[in-house]
Amino acid sequence: MAESHIQFPPDSTGKKGRTTTVDLGGGDVHQTVLIVGDGQTGDLAGVDSVGLKVSNPKATAASPAAVVSSASNTTLLAANADRRGAMIVNGANKTLRVKFGATASATSYTVAIPSGGYFEFPQPMYAGIVDGIWEAGPAGNAYVTEVT
Repeated sequence: MAESHIQFPPDSTGKKGRTTTVDLGGGDVHQTVLIVGDGQTGDLAGVDSVGLKVSNPKATAASPAAVVSSASNTTLLAANADRRGAMIVNGANKTLRVKFGATASATSYTVAIPSGGYFEFPQPMYAGIVDGIWEAGPAGNAYVTEVT
């Protein structure tokens, strides 16, 4: 798939534009889309094979919570279709294994957060249940913040 970019200088408001041409196959069919961004933080919307994808709106609320550590599976975040972001600080004395999905274990997890470590959910935002489990003998909490 060939891509070409044309850079535009910033306009009077500091915004930049870029056209992206994507070969959709067969060599003769192309799609050209103007993507508007601020030149600092990347594109405001990405391009897929059918056109523009709309980026997530800004979050308007944050819900911090302390979750007591446990060597048994525990839910850190319930599923939430409105989730725009989430972060976890492991304030416990043992490694926390976090799973995007139900029932985390020592062998079934998405990311391991060491004691004192921090994890921020990547984009695209996972909106399902998030479970966790600590190594044996944990003391302390996970500090979980979900933004919606």
